[in-house]
Amino acid sequence: VDAVRRPVDLLAQVETTLTLITPLVRDRITIRRAVAADLPTVIGNPGHLGQVLMNLLTNAAQAVSGDGWIEIGLAASADGGLRLWVADSGAGIADDAMGRLSEPFFTTKEVGKGTGLGLWITDTIVRAHGGTMAWRNRAGAGAEFEIVLPAAPAAP
Repeated sequence: VDAVRRPVDLLAQVETTLTLITPLVRDRITIRRAVAADLPTVIGNPGHLGQVLMNLLTNAAQAVSGDGWIEIGLAASADGGLRLWVADSGAGIADDAMGRLSEPFFTTKEVGKGTGLGLWITDTIVRAHGGTMAWRNRAGAGAEFEIVLPAAPAAP
């Protein structure tokens, strides 16, 4: 496993991941991008951060039944890090699942459709990168997952 950390262009990672999930979203889900200018650089493992994006975008695509949308955004966070969010127009997160989503083997999917490891792996990777992950329901429109990663240290 490539454990080397280096500057990561998260916007390029987003675009690559969106290409990979095209079969899940084709002709039914509109992708909305909300990307701020002057994004801070993060240091990380590109493969691991790509896995985070794949898990979040795949879950969002699976949460939208029929036609809908997914929004992915990147902006500077309040503390100068990088804020990434993925929101969808699905049904949202049930109250009884809200506190359990990052538990290993917990899934809201029907039997045979999910392992319950995607969000646990995602949260583990984010924490290993010094970041945080949170989720909430958006009023009137699905769920939103937010990740904040620390910015790369300034060059001396």
